[in-house]
Amino acid sequence: RTPGGSEPTGLTFSPDFRYIFMSIQHPRNNNSAQTDVFGRAVDFNSDVVLVLARNEHLNNNLTTADQDIMISQYYHDESTNSKWIEVKNISGKPVPAGSYFLDLYDSADLGDIATAEPKASQAVPALEIDEVVLFKNSESPASPLAENLGDAEQIPSTVSDFEGDDVILITTTPGSRKYINRKDMLGNTPASTWGQNTSLIRGGNSNELPQRDFDASTWIQLDSLEEVSQAVKNKNIALGTQATGPSFWNGSNWEGLEPDRTRNTIINGSYEAVQTDLQVYDLTVNSGATLNFMNNNEGSNHNVIIHGDLNVASDASLKIGDTESLIIKDPAAEVTGQIEKIEISTERNHKYDMTYWSSPVQEEQIESVFTDVNPDRIFEYDQAQNISDETYWDVWVKATGVMSPGKGYAAEGPSGETGMHELSFFGKPNYGTITTEEMQFNNDDGGNENPDNDFNLIGNPYPSAIDIEAFLETNGKTQGVIDGTVYLWTHATEIADNGYSASDYVTYNYTGGTAIEENTEVSQNIGSGQGFFVRALKSEPLVFEPSMILPGQNDQFFKSSNDKKSDKKNRVWLNLKGTEGSFKQILIGFSDASSDDFDPGYDAYYLDNGGSVAFYSLLKNKKLAIQGLGPFEPSLKIDLGIDISDNDLDLLIEMERAEGPLQDAEIFLMDHTLGALHDLKQGSYHFK
Repeated sequence: RTPGGSEPTGLTFSPDFRYIFMSIQHPRNNNSAQTDVFGRAVDFNSDVVLVLARNEHLNNNLTTADQDIMISQYYHDESTNSKWIEVKNISGKPVPAGSYFLDLYDSADLGDIATAEPKASQAVPALEIDEVVLFKNSESPASPLAENLGDAEQIPSTVSDFEGDDVILITTTPGSRKYINRKDMLGNTPASTWGQNTSLIRGGNSNELPQRDFDASTWIQLDSLEEVSQAVKNKNIALGTQATGPSFWNGSNWEGLEPDRTRNTIINGSYEAVQTDLQVYDLTVNSGATLNFMNNNEGSNHNVIIHGDLNVASDASLKIGDTESLIIKDPAAEVTGQIEKIEISTERNHKYDMTYWSSPVQEEQIESVFTDVNPDRIFEYDQAQNISDETYWDVWVKATGVMSPGKGYAAEGPSGETGMHELSFFGKPNYGTITTEEMQFNNDDGGNENPDNDFNLIGNPYPSAIDIEAFLETNGKTQGVIDGTVYLWTHATEIADNGYSASDYVTYNYTGGTAIEENTEVSQNIGSGQGFFVRALKSEPLVFEPSMILPGQNDQFFKSSNDKKSDKKNRVWLNLKGTEGSFKQILIGFSDASSDDFDPGYDAYYLDNGGSVAFYSLLKNKKLAIQGLGPFEPSLKIDLGIDISDNDLDLLIEMERAEGPLQDAEIFLMDHTLGALHDLKQGSYHFK
């Protein structure tokens, strides 16, 4: 109900006839407020515009034809005092200068923003169709650098002097009706810290139309400011570049801008992509299309990273190579169709060599994956069968049917063949949180001191690498389901005496890793499709989480590296080498997090699978491949052990490398048999 004396001065319909805009004037400016349908106070003072519509259309965005421009990106970096607002003309027609104003309201004035004066106001310049303009808080913000910005005009303005708890809006009027006539808005009333040290952008499945009321869920909030400050200037994510709608591959080139994580991407025809990461919001591979993301000969380590949904048509193909990764960021993503994930083993020296595998896709059948392998030579590991040394091999049980997520399997290669073994996994990719079967643990009452007991063969369930230490943090330190060490089989040496060498197990925990050959540093990534052993402490399942995924590191579990990092731990690696080619490595480390007793996650049992030699440290009669001790003491003595089946072997013990304070410490080896004391810093110790 309008006050007496009100007179209509204009009536306008929206192009879709859903809204009526009625202008009303009144000679007084002190009328009592009326309440609108949303419970907000409306003052019919001097002049006002009413919006009339059916209830289902109220508070919705108008069509693009009604909304000429919008705020398309926001950037706030307090550390460098760099603040940007990006505005885009989406009207389909040129916008004259002064048609719109960008206003900034201080957080202290948001209680009555309808009548408050803005802290700063900036007229928007003339904009051509689809043109973008940038407003910045100074002449030269420190971030992003010029090479990471699009080519849009940049206007220094106090309207960009925001703090992330204020309100920024686009309005069509410079007078008292600024808020009422707003077209787009960032920020909340009452004030909240919605925009501090973050970047928001429109695109993907976000709302690509202006909104009169701010809703953070309709924007894409980027994971880090570096995504913008290090952006490629012709990508949507860069300030000064903004496209609406999807990126579309037509079979030969991209229509519009190339994809990035803010844009839905559609593939038609054939697309080969391994030169860099492919980041998208939603990814659709249409009927008959192929997306091949693989370069096995080069080992590209690039990623397909999907921030939204994945849709692969039933007659389309999405193929991910061995060292490439597919990462679906949203645990609630909708995934339809299937992918093909290629996995390739390390070099197999013997036709009977086993490889430990795990499926990176859902509901994959063993019979469908291992088509060229003797079905009787595909196994799962059942620790419950390990009753005694005489029945050791009973733990390997023939595997058939569906591969369980996060479970490991052992298989020979193609019958009678050596070399690498290549497999193709078909199915819906694993993503989100993955929970395994319950771990086999044979002594729930405690007191289990048998290091050969309670081992479980599990595997990386994702079509990407995972971080070992993140995996151990969740399942070892936090949940206490496993003892905090992983063992990965590599079959690096030849079979001898009908057995493999225990040195073929790469061992890794918080202290570090032991390698299978000299001058090799073990990295903390487990590649996709790889199985590995852990030792259970409880009869509970393990959990794999998206936070464990390592983008761009889907190579082998271990890799040679000469990179000497500056944050080295306090530890030393010792090698035992034989003239016949045998090699064993142990690791001794020191830290405040471990003690001189057995510490799960810092100490690791030595796995003895036979062979001509064994090398380990001793802790209360426990044989260890990795021993993590408390803070370093120069006078500390550590017992070492060697088992030798051939007394004619010529052997040596050497210090491969030391890190931290141990680089400057004296390290001696005492041979109790010969009574010899040897300085390992001066060279290797030879014996027979």
